[in-house]
Amino acid sequence: MPTEYYKRKASIKKIYDQQYQLFTTGTLPKDRIVSISKNYLVRGKEIKPVKFGPKVIKIQIHGINFIEHIRF
Repeated sequence: MPTEYYKRKASIKKIYDQQYQLFTTGTLPKDRIVSISKNYLVRGKEIKPVKFGPKVIKIQIHGINFIEHIRF
């Protein structure tokens, strides 16, 4: 099998363990993963904290959104 398969399988196992911990103890695990395809953690946008996704600086002019800067 390709190495990507084993990486994804490991991510699924880690997510399962984190979800089980959340269910049994009621506390959020540190560095919780919520996406199988993106198993890394990114915190914070320009103003608000997030768990996943790029950091984006966005401008809106007359209802049209422009991404000024994007980074992971």
